[in-house]
Amino acid sequence: MSTPAERRAEKLRARPAFKKQEGVGVLGKRLKDERIRRNFKIAYFSALSGVDQNIITGAENRGRYPSLKNIIKIAQALECSIDYLCGLED
Repeated sequence: MSTPAERRAEKLRARPAFKKQEGVGVLGKRLKDERIRRNFKIAYFSALSGVDQNIITGAENRGRYPSLKNIIKIAQALECSIDYLCGLED
């Protein structure tokens, strides 16, 4: 029987780090969905998270991936996990 850590590592190896959906990454889609669900305008969310507006719109609309530092800030501002944003959990 494997430990929880071993099962988690196995699960992560089986999936790509970022899934793509319809040209925009899961991260961008989930970021936009969560931001809109909370009624945050991009300017407000940018100030709240400390992430530049161009990085947020790039992720939401052009499928660009922010740096890990910015992903952490985004996840903290949205009060969700990085795994959720990246499509590793639902």
